[in-house]
Amino acid sequence: MWQFLVPLLASSGSVSALLIIIFLCPGKVEHWMAIFWRVIHGLSFGSRKIKNMVERKTVALDIQDSVNGFCEQIERETPGIVPHPLKIEWVRDETRDSFIKNGCAVVRLKNYANQDKNLVDATLCYLRADLLPRSKRCLDDTLRTASEFKVAGEIFLQDKDTGAYDHFLEYNLKKEAKTNPSLENDMQMLVDMDDVGFFTRIFLSEVKAAGEKLLGTVPTPSIQQELREFASFLRKIATKEHDQKVPLDFFGTKVKVAAVLVAETRIIRGYGLDPYVRRVRRSVEKGYETIYLSGWGKEFSKRVFDIGEAVQRDMVKIVRRYRSYPVRSRTQGTLLVCQSRQKYVTEQRRLQGEVEQALKDSIPEVESGSIAIESIARIRGRGCKVAVSNTSTPHRNSSPAYLEVKREQEAEVKDRLSERFVKLIPWSPDPSEFIVNALWPMKAREVHSVKIDEALHTATVRAVSGEAVGKGVGLGGINVLLAGDLTGYAIILESPQGEKLTQTPEEEIQEVIEKCVPEVRSGEIEIVRTARIKGVGSKVLVRWTNAPQGGGIAFDVCRQHFREIQKDTFGEWIYFCEWSDDLKTLIGGCLSPLRKSDIQQMDLDHGTKIATIKLTDTLTSSPVWRSQCVQSLAEKITDWTINIED
Repeated sequence: MWQFLVPLLASSGSVSALLIIIFLCPGKVEHWMAIFWRVIHGLSFGSRKIKNMVERKTVALDIQDSVNGFCEQIERETPGIVPHPLKIEWVRDETRDSFIKNGCAVVRLKNYANQDKNLVDATLCYLRADLLPRSKRCLDDTLRTASEFKVAGEIFLQDKDTGAYDHFLEYNLKKEAKTNPSLENDMQMLVDMDDVGFFTRIFLSEVKAAGEKLLGTVPTPSIQQELREFASFLRKIATKEHDQKVPLDFFGTKVKVAAVLVAETRIIRGYGLDPYVRRVRRSVEKGYETIYLSGWGKEFSKRVFDIGEAVQRDMVKIVRRYRSYPVRSRTQGTLLVCQSRQKYVTEQRRLQGEVEQALKDSIPEVESGSIAIESIARIRGRGCKVAVSNTSTPHRNSSPAYLEVKREQEAEVKDRLSERFVKLIPWSPDPSEFIVNALWPMKAREVHSVKIDEALHTATVRAVSGEAVGKGVGLGGINVLLAGDLTGYAIILESPQGEKLTQTPEEEIQEVIEKCVPEVRSGEIEIVRTARIKGVGSKVLVRWTNAPQGGGIAFDVCRQHFREIQKDTFGEWIYFCEWSDDLKTLIGGCLSPLRKSDIQQMDLDHGTKIATIKLTDTLTSSPVWRSQCVQSLAEKITDWTINIED
């Protein structure tokens, strides 16, 4: 490199060559300028003054290159954490200063012969000015210093050719820890967060957001205490064992966060994505502003994106996606940052407000307060259940007999809301009893047992007969769906033998297709396999039962009933795919809405069952393939892992 650059810079075209390099690598301007000044230093003969000036310039650029390169990575992931690049100005005295000027974080300090000291001093001075510039006062002194030290330590660790990290430990961290014993604990708390990718992506991001809410005011000790408690909350999640139960919601004055951890294979296999979707919905409705969807490992990372697709249409807006970052140096993590949609919250409150007002107008006890509304579940146009309690009883229990006299009023409310039915359900402080009540018209005597998992908010209800299960599920699954919304639990019904009889999302869509497509109902067309993300869409693999393949006739017939099917699935999209014995044809067909001509190349690895697909140039940036949901359904329906190459 040096043998090439020295004659190059000495030639008449040296400036042009450097400009070309900077143009091609704009993010490495300081890196190339540092090399340039090193060369100038090597060519500076005789003048000691010039050599010293060039040396100071080279040192400053080296430090700026190291610090700014690392902080740019943080900024790309989480904007606003370290928003200004470092600019060093050397001064003669020992006084250090840092401030924001002309879009840069200017650091003024003395240049020493010890370059490790220069790097450490400049970095710490820079972070004091630029780490969370508008929010740092929201943290108490110890936690703020720990945050600065944590970022600084990562910068020094990336410079393996220097002794900056050892210098930092010896002369800064240890010295500070002696005067402030709490610093070491705070540093470890931040390290624990960072092990699972929560430090910059969640903690510093929420501190930044809290500071923005407080602009123009001075943060109080109560705000600093809230953020300290939030840090402890994140640490508990980051360090928990697999089966350990820890709080996943934090509702403070300025920080309102819910975490959804996708980490249970048994839940996904037994309940699908529904428990996670319900948790997101419940968090939005309770007023949590930010919901973090997190999964570690390949299997759970895919499920995180599936859940994100299911909830982002109505409930939340996904503002950031973090893919494949290291978790505990053993696996990779995925994190979706979701913000609640105010429109969804407003609409839900409006629908519930209609029910509340109708009940007050029709039932005097509701208006007077002797009957209290505890929760409402409503699917517009299909049905509504309202959990109510009797405020005159010690435990607010409402007996079924007490509510039986309200049948006329229920009918009146039903007509006013234009619902198929409206049912008052006795609320109970006992979750098991409340769940059984919510499964009306299934009776308590028809329930054998209720098993609840509080951490995942799931409930397994075993019935005494198949007939009882039918009552609990309801037509098209509407009854168990409303019961789940009313109680906040994902409910699955089992037969007396322990068989799960609540329909899976795939079984639900298959039932709808059989109802809407005569050829499927008669058995002429066979549904080979289905894959569905409830609330988003489905892919359905079909073929003629007794007809030769070719022409895609079976899926064309099914596609004619698309509108009718979509009506019964509340607007979900659906793609029918034609079965083929040829694997490439099958996988290509299941990649709908892609066409055969859109696939440039497909390579199959039968050992690992991985299909690597390269698309034509016109489609590599298509938003369809930015949707993990479409690819995930194609993988599920083919049982192959699909890699789409840009």
